[in-house]
Amino acid sequence: MPEPSIKGTIFGPVAEEIQALRESGQLDDDWLSAALEAKDIELLEEKTLVASWYPIDTYARYLELLCRQRGKGDPRYFEQRGAQSARRLMDGGLYGQLDLLGSITDEPERLGEDAEQRALRAYRSKLSVVLSLAGSIYNVGRWKVIADEAHPGRVAIEISEAAAYSDGMVGAIVGFLDECARSVNTRLQKLYESERPARDRVVIRMLRDLSKVRRDG
Repeated sequence: MPEPSIKGTIFGPVAEEIQALRESGQLDDDWLSAALEAKDIELLEEKTLVASWYPIDTYARYLELLCRQRGKGDPRYFEQRGAQSARRLMDGGLYGQLDLLGSITDEPERLGEDAEQRALRAYRSKLSVVLSLAGSIYNVGRWKVIADEAHPGRVAIEISEAAAYSDGMVGAIVGFLDECARSVNTRLQKLYESERPARDRVVIRMLRDLSKVRRDG
């Protein structure tokens, strides 16, 4: 089984920020040695290649370090970090899938469907395409869109085989998805929250119905 890994497009900016803090004297080597493993520090000194794979456990420790250093230990930092990653990728045009959610109602009408059903069906379809990029970023974890049985006007995202994902990584994923959702409604502040029913299973749920997101944010 391959080592759980993450692509350099996400790993690189995190590693580069830590190395910049190190070079500026804001992080000394004793502090790094206490927070990271030897292989993590070695990777800081290498040039990150966007198409290469890097250890997920190293990435998770980098996120934790930055949360303590930059976010003062506030777990909301992880979501902010994920939002920054999504915006960077969208602005850079690296993943065209991320642009799909801005036009969620342009699919043809089906006989018998009302407007809310059509919009939810279109959103679910396009969200599935957006989630397909997960395979380009992580080499572990199975992502899919599922129905939210408690809320017919919403969908949820299930990540199975996710034991390698740290809680900080899950927070960053929530922030990433929230930033993608803002392409639907720029007034939107937060759409998703996560829960972890089991160590290897994460469920990310919408906080409001899609019809309200499109109308009110």
